[in-house]
Amino acid sequence: MAVGFCLLHFSLHLYMSIFILFLQVLLDFSTGFHVEVKEWDENGMARWKTFRRQKREWIKFAAACREGEDNSKRNPIAKIRSDCEENHPITYSISGVGIDRAPYGIFVVNPRTGEINITSIVDREVTPVFVIRCFAKHSVTGIDLEPPLELRVRVLDINDNPPIFAQTVFTGSVEESSMDNTLVMKIIASDADEPNHLNSKIAFKIESQEPSGPPMFIMNKYTGELHLANYLDREQHSSYTLVVKASDRDGAADGISSLCSCNIKVIDVNDNFPTLQHHYFKTLFKNPVDNIALTNP
Repeated sequence: MAVGFCLLHFSLHLYMSIFILFLQVLLDFSTGFHVEVKEWDENGMARWKTFRRQKREWIKFAAACREGEDNSKRNPIAKIRSDCEENHPITYSISGVGIDRAPYGIFVVNPRTGEINITSIVDREVTPVFVIRCFAKHSVTGIDLEPPLELRVRVLDINDNPPIFAQTVFTGSVEESSMDNTLVMKIIASDADEPNHLNSKIAFKIESQEPSGPPMFIMNKYTGELHLANYLDREQHSSYTLVVKASDRDGAADGISSLCSCNIKVIDVNDNFPTLQHHYFKTLFKNPVDNIALTNP
């Protein structure tokens, strides 16, 4: 009987200890899980900016790294920390694309300090944004001391992609004698660099015209629309070939360019009166009686 009572007392004491620990963990929830992000000014000086999650809300923090460069010299790019570490031993961990999902191992975290480092060169065209889920767990029990925090790492674009035309050769036609500004065709090109950024802003330009002479066409720099700029006469030239250049960075000298060809056929219209090759002609009529020949002067 005494043994049973002791066992019961021990069990109650154990359950109470676990409950008190669990209650303490619950009380520590959301006391403060925050992230520090390293920011760089125009002089290349770094400073840490702290973000703290509001009650029951997720904040999407913005860290940044530049594609095609070794960003490890700027490590750590961010730090995560929970105020719970004042009362509990904490192990920090991270999860997501670039960590435990392909491409693997781009980001790593120091489980003790919460410092997040970047280990590899990144490509914005492959992954424009990395979403890192951050965890703070009790080092002994493995219990989450904080709800997961989300850190977004944006990959900054560099101009590493040329404009790509939808076709190598564009073909079109237009009637001769058409009015100026008549739409002939539209040239289409795209750039894989960051949308709505100067690196992907394309400017179009006519590089050459064959046959040469006065410019017969005009190109809209931004839309790629090709219009008539002059009067076309098929009897002079039945077709034209243009070389068109597309340059990113809005056509700036430091942009990347590509070329395409445009073949334009001039369609004939009935704009010439018939003409006689001779000033007189002769018609012969056979007369079965005396074969009289008549001449028309």
